[in-house]
Amino acid sequence: GGDGGSGGGGGSYGFEYGENNAYGPEQTITLRPGDVLYFPSGMWHRVETVEPGVSLNVSLMGTTYATLVCDSLQHLMVGMDEGWREVVTFRPG
Repeated sequence: GGDGGSGGGGGSYGFEYGENNAYGPEQTITLRPGDVLYFPSGMWHRVETVEPGVSLNVSLMGTTYATLVCDSLQHLMVGMDEGWREVVTFRPG
């Protein structure tokens, strides 16, 4: 959710925007119970509820192979030996 800059004026974001966004004019989409709307990260949007209900916003973040390998290695090391869980309190050398 959030206010994606619909309507005129600069607001607190430090730049001007009008009735159009980077992809063209604003569009209104009405979702009904059970509906799902996907849009790419970084896309400006505004959410307004027209009747009582629950809205869930989920952000899916991609990862790199380096992060995946490092996180997996850390998980394995911490699980094998308590020594890997100790806080480092000195610098060697």
